[in-house]
Amino acid sequence: MAFPQDPLGTRVEFQIGGTWTDVTEHALLRDIIRHTRGRSGEGQAVDPASCALTLRSPDGLYNPRNPGSPYYGLIGKNTPMKLSVAAGPQRLWLPEGQATARAETPSATALNVTGSLDVRIDMQLRRQPGQFVELCGKYLLTGNQRSWALLMGVSEELWFRRSTDGTTFTDTPSDPLPFPPSGRIAVRITWNASNGVTTFYTAPTMAGPWTQLGAASAPGSTTATFASTAPIQVGDIDQLGFKSPDGAIHAFQLRSGIGGTPVADVDFTAQTAGASSFTDAAGRVWSLLNGAEISNRRPIFTGEYSDWPLKADRAGRLVTVE
Repeated sequence: MAFPQDPLGTRVEFQIGGTWTDVTEHALLRDIIRHTRGRSGEGQAVDPASCALTLRSPDGLYNPRNPGSPYYGLIGKNTPMKLSVAAGPQRLWLPEGQATARAETPSATALNVTGSLDVRIDMQLRRQPGQFVELCGKYLLTGNQRSWALLMGVSEELWFRRSTDGTTFTDTPSDPLPFPPSGRIAVRITWNASNGVTTFYTAPTMAGPWTQLGAASAPGSTTATFASTAPIQVGDIDQLGFKSPDGAIHAFQLRSGIGGTPVADVDFTAQTAGASSFTDAAGRVWSLLNGAEISNRRPIFTGEYSDWPLKADRAGRLVTVE
């Protein structure tokens, strides 16, 4: 069967005390959750999204004026809320508002690719033109442990940043990315140690086929990439200071040599939903940090409650929040 006979796996969450808290068990799913977004009728502008639902409030749990509630002082008007459903395969999910969410694997000798390298990432992120967005890297400012990093620029072009001494770095930009309507795109950057040339590619997914993005860079420095002690990070790059990505990342690879052997090879879609640590195909152990998760959730609505009205039945037993 299909919807509406099959449930959608609805999840309702509030941000309580800075942490997203699952409150689905108290959502009255017998009542319709009304969600609207987009442009209605013949309007000239997109209307604000809205969402309405009803919660049971046992023992005044969601009463912001109840000092006996563990949420006292933490909920009420303007409490952030999000609604999601289960849909499609799992992937690495970097939630909006979790500024340091990432997956990372510790530094290892094999990950210090000092010669020709090949970096690939399959992503479906919220587009943020006008800002630099971090994608992945082996790059740490503390102790001058910079090796390389991959960013997306203000015009949605790629930037490959590389250091030869751990301190200074050079940036090489690409043409703007040709995002498809789905928003999912795989990108690849190669750096050739024999002539210092950087080349960018795109593909529908990590499986390819790869198409060169613009012209290759001019020949440059052939000095080896610095062998840092930084971990490899996918998502937020710690301390870098640019905008963190939010959305889905499906896979990541680092290869030693152009088209060479993968030394890090993680397929996030193959991991168990809810796992916080796992081993990739190259034997690297990955950990999820700061709100990153392996999930098949799809966000439907994110917003803040403009009001917090309470109701009770005639006997005063069933207290609800609308």
